[in-house]
Amino acid sequence: QTDAVENVDDEDRLGQPMVQLSLVRDWGLIDVFLLSGFRERSFAGRDGRPRFPTRVDADQAEYESGARAKRLDGAVRWSSSVGGLDVGLHLFSGTNRDPRFRYDPDTERLVPIYDVVDQAGIDAQYLSGHWALKAEALTRSGDGDRFAAAVVGFERTFVGVFGSNADLGIVGEYLYDGRDEDASFTLYERDVALGARLTFNDFSDTSVLLGFIRDTRSHERIISVEAERQIGTDWSMSLEARVFSGEGRGSFLDREDFMQFELTRFF
Repeated sequence: QTDAVENVDDEDRLGQPMVQLSLVRDWGLIDVFLLSGFRERSFAGRDGRPRFPTRVDADQAEYESGARAKRLDGAVRWSSSVGGLDVGLHLFSGTNRDPRFRYDPDTERLVPIYDVVDQAGIDAQYLSGHWALKAEALTRSGDGDRFAAAVVGFERTFVGVFGSNADLGIVGEYLYDGRDEDASFTLYERDVALGARLTFNDFSDTSVLLGFIRDTRSHERIISVEAERQIGTDWSMSLEARVFSGEGRGSFLDREDFMQFELTRFF
C-alpha cells in the first residue's frame, strides 16, 4: 500500500502481512502470495503536504467486500531472465490498493472506496551495453470499466563524464492511463517524462536526480529534484523538492510545491 503522507511519488510503502511461496525452476521463478490484513492508504491532513483540495475522511472508508480489511487477497508472479532480457507476468485478485472517492455533502469530505479488482500485468527490461529499455503494462477490472495502463522508457548511461569518475544517466518515459478524467486523481494520463541522474561514484555515494514530467493534453508539469550524500560512516543527508504547475483539473497542485530535507544518524 502507498504511503501518501510521506510522498506523492508512490515510492513510500506501508508494510503488508503475507505468506509467500517461491518455486525456482529452470524455466523461471514462481512467487505465490497470500495477503492478509489490508491496510488503507494514508492521506495528508489539514496541515500536511501534498494534499487534495478536499479533505479525505479515511475513518469512513467503504469496502466492496463484506469482509472489509480482513479479506484474503491473492497474487501470483512468474519471472525469468534470458540473456539481457528480464520479464515478468503477474495476476492479482483482491481489494484495490488504489481507492476511488465519493464526495459526502454532509461532511464536505471525500470518502475512500476500496473495490475488489482483478488485475493482470507484464513488466520487462532489456539491457544492452549502456542502454536499458523498460516497459510495464497492466489491465484491471472491478473499479468501473476495465482499463489499461502502461509505461515505456529507456535509460542511457554515459560512463566517466567530463573526464571524471561520475556516470550520467539520461532517462525518458511515456506514461499512459486509460481511465477517463472522472477517475480519482490520476496524475499520469498521457505524460512524457525526462530525467538525468548524476552518480559521482565517490566515497560519500553522492547522487543527484533531476526530473521533468509534462502532460501532453493539459500541459500540466512536474519538476523534481532528488539528491543524497553520505557524511562519514554514521550520517547521511538527502534533499527532495517538487514543483507543480498547470491549469485545469489538476491545478490544485499549484499550491502543493514542497521541499524536504532529511538528516539521518545510523547507530
